[in-house]
Amino acid sequence: MNLKAKVIILFLSLILISSSAKSQYKSLELNDTTQFTKSTLPKPKLHLKPEAKFDDMFGQFVGGNLAGGLVGLGGAFLGYAIDRGISKYHGEWAGAGGALIGLVAGHCAGSIIGVYGIVTSKDVKGDIGATILGGILGTGASIGTLYHCA
Repeated sequence: MNLKAKVIILFLSLILISSSAKSQYKSLELNDTTQFTKSTLPKPKLHLKPEAKFDDMFGQFVGGNLAGGLVGLGGAFLGYAIDRGISKYHGEWAGAGGALIGLVAGHCAGSIIGVYGIVTSKDVKGDIGATILGGILGTGASIGTLYHCA
């Protein structure tokens, strides 16, 4: 190839590359909406819930145990009444099994309600599924500990 042909190819390449780059820039300029959103629209605000802090966890612990105890006592009375009503045995310990089952079920449900109530009132990030699982596992662990100690 002679020098004249190389110069022509180089010149045409530069023209094609520059026109291609200019058209790509124009298409990006048309598709870029950041200038439009920055100048005319307010910035969108993210509503992220804050991470849990120690005082939030302490509040969940207290609220869960308080609600668990109260609902557990109510469940114990309800279980006692149901067991006394349907049981044929009316001895000294009649209704004790129902009271125990009512206490356990009530404490489990109450602790879940108490913890979730504290979480939602403080607008802390949390998951209801994890709260329910934690309430069930915590109640099961406390039953296991009491059974092992007795």
